[in-house]
Amino acid sequence: MAAGPTRPSRPRKEPQPLVIPRSAADEQRLKLERLMRNPDKTVPIPEKLNEWAPRPPPEFVRDVMGSSAGAGSGEFHVYRHLRRREYQRQDFMDAMAEKQKLDEEYQKKLEKNKIVAEEQTAKRRRKRQKLKEKKMLAKKSKLEQKSEHAGNVKTHLLEFSSPGDSFRSQVPTEMS
Repeated sequence: MAAGPTRPSRPRKEPQPLVIPRSAADEQRLKLERLMRNPDKTVPIPEKLNEWAPRPPPEFVRDVMGSSAGAGSGEFHVYRHLRRREYQRQDFMDAMAEKQKLDEEYQKKLEKNKIVAEEQTAKRRRKRQKLKEKKMLAKKSKLEQKSEHAGNVKTHLLEFSSPGDSFRSQVPTEMS
């Protein structure tokens, strides 16, 4: 054996049973269980991939293609690649313009839907408020009728009772 510094022994990992996921949900569950076994461990979160963008056109073109005769056989391939790159760049710009247009339309549609929803909410709020006021008025008028009726009954009882009756003292003087 070597007579150097000894390393501390690592804790042995528990043998994990081999589980084969049968569905995507099982696979997701297994991944979550593995993550939750050690919650202190940092989890790598992949960043959003940047969208592909073509190379910008060159500032200075060295191999200018002329219309003169005598171009070699290799010039066609150079031209073909330049043309392909330019078409790709134009297609990309068209796609970006289309995407921007769709995004603007979507934002307008969201704003319109939000306004419509707010109008509906306001309308329903007014309706609820109206019903609430109607109930309060009905309750108020019912209480007034009750108090009127109680007042009529009270005066009616007082009229028919004799001055020496003990019944008169049992009648409440104020109804609420």
